[in-house]
Amino acid sequence: MYFGCRFMTEQTLMFFAIVFAFLVLAAIFIRKFDMLMIVVLIAITPFSIFRFMPREIFGVTGLSAFNVIWLAATLMILLMLLVRRTGIESTRFFTVAVIAFFYVYAYSVIWAMVDVGSYPQDGRFATTRKDLFLEELIKPLQLVLSGWLIYAYLRMGGSRQTIDFGVLLTAVAWGAVITGYFATGFVGGDLYAGRYAVTRSAGIHANSMAALAVYLLVYALLTRWPGRAWMLLRYAAIAGALFAIVFTFSRIAFLVTLVILGLVFFKLSIRERIAVGLLTVVMLAGVSSLIIERLSFGLEGKDTDGAVDVNKVSAGRIDRIWLPLLTEIQRNPLLGNGRYTTLKSEAYANKAWGHLGINSPHSAYIEILIDMGIIGFALVAFMFWRMYRLGDQHDIRLRYMILALALLSLTGHSFYPYIANY
Repeated sequence: MYFGCRFMTEQTLMFFAIVFAFLVLAAIFIRKFDMLMIVVLIAITPFSIFRFMPREIFGVTGLSAFNVIWLAATLMILLMLLVRRTGIESTRFFTVAVIAFFYVYAYSVIWAMVDVGSYPQDGRFATTRKDLFLEELIKPLQLVLSGWLIYAYLRMGGSRQTIDFGVLLTAVAWGAVITGYFATGFVGGDLYAGRYAVTRSAGIHANSMAALAVYLLVYALLTRWPGRAWMLLRYAAIAGALFAIVFTFSRIAFLVTLVILGLVFFKLSIRERIAVGLLTVVMLAGVSSLIIERLSFGLEGKDTDGAVDVNKVSAGRIDRIWLPLLTEIQRNPLLGNGRYTTLKSEAYANKAWGHLGINSPHSAYIEILIDMGIIGFALVAFMFWRMYRLGDQHDIRLRYMILALALLSLTGHSFYPYIANY
């Protein structure tokens, strides 16, 4: 009785439900177990931040559904490498640009760990060395290694269809979950209550969830495989990504989506254009008033000259966050001041943004400059430029995702390795 009461929590029950579903799928795909593991790893990764995902099983911190799947996939890939004795040229994944960026990123986190006394020690943004080590070093490294597992799977002859299936499936689920959370908070037509319900459901801001939805939309728009099943899955993924973008109500995501659709639209066939156009129109018809309400935020405010107050349109970012934080660049322009410089800035100490709970500048460009300096900024620019060029040479989807990242990062998001960039 005590064992059952102590350990059979909701998270443990959810864990067993996930394990049961996985075993059923494994029994079905017993001859393609490697494909199943890769698809599950891709699909479960973004949901590891949601509250419904088990993070502590049998009272053991770190024994989460995601970690169990990740460890199983890692062991599977390592075993396949050992048995097949094939080389996979890891230097093509861990390029000079990637290694250099992560070296400086790790330096910024270690600097923060050394200087932890300068950060808040209590309250919502209390910062400890353990948190910095686990959340800002180990988890990002785990995400990067997840990418390497997928790369290794492909280099050993794995099917690209497996990867595309996993990503498209993720897009469908991402849209469904975010739409469901929005519906639970959208009571009495309150747009911001619905948006807050989405943000509250996960460990990242709604803007970041919208950013991942934009990447998934790009992927779905430009993924093509023959067959009716693939066509249906692809359009379901496009719809899921659009639903996620709409119901996170991120203004920058709305604008970037329009840019991406404008650039990609004429690369589609006529039938694809009609299908995507109909999906978009049907969706807009249902929530157009809410989108207009969100896009018009701050436009009613006027400055002293009678023009639109840009600061109000930016939700106070310019005057209350960006300008106060720019002075932090001067403290150490080359290497920055360490991860989460925002939390030890003069602006934070002086409560420049009032009661708002802010732990990032809401601009990836300012964040990288104050955390990692000009050197870090140059390295991240070089890394993404190399990825953009690779997109030109090998996979056009990557090119458009990098373009989306550059635009989304203007008023939010982040260049750092975290779930929204997975």
